[in-house]
Amino acid sequence: EAKLAQQVTRVEWTETAGELGALLAEARAVKVARPMANRRLRAQQPVSFVFDASPEGDERLKVIDIAGAELDSGQDFFGIYKDAKSAWRALEEICRAHRLCPKTLGLEAGRGASTDGASCFAFQIGRCKGACCGKEPLGLHNARARIALATIRIAGWPFRGRVVVMESDWRGCHDFHVLDRWRYLGTVREETEAKELRLGNEHAFDPDIYRILRRFFENPGTARIVELA
Repeated sequence: EAKLAQQVTRVEWTETAGELGALLAEARAVKVARPMANRRLRAQQPVSFVFDASPEGDERLKVIDIAGAELDSGQDFFGIYKDAKSAWRALEEICRAHRLCPKTLGLEAGRGASTDGASCFAFQIGRCKGACCGKEPLGLHNARARIALATIRIAGWPFRGRVVVMESDWRGCHDFHVLDRWRYLGTVREETEAKELRLGNEHAFDPDIYRILRRFFENPGTARIVELA
């Protein structure tokens, strides 16, 4: 703390009408300024897992960049990771914990549901129920995989489209935060201006914004939420 205090030459602040506005402003400011002492909220290129069906009938998982993904496409997205290496490492842990087949999910080289009866290494040591060699029906394995991954699935957007969240402070000042599919479009001071903000290519999915909004919607307090046409 003393070292940081010695480096301070100027203090600037942004006034907001509520806590949500403060959190959104902080998350955006850190990504722009990239302060050395705050690495947690820095810009990321997040990835997630999606199921990719194969001709054999198994559902392998593949890693995709979710910054520009259509999260309302009906496809399930599992987990938010900083890079592909972290994602595959996390999947290995889930696979072991639920005795899933690493070959069928794509963690192990080779075809998933092998027609020649070749099993994965995990089956040979009793850590797989045999989806790779016909000992476990593929449908059952796929269902177990989805259940195991359900706890890390990215939640669906709880509204039909854009929403504006109005926060007010003790002075009577208002902030109108415009949100769409877990993306933060911006904050304005007049409700009429909120309708002009629309989702564009510049509004990438941000894991920090997603987590902030998930917590906020669980307990919005006195904030007013209005859906926009």
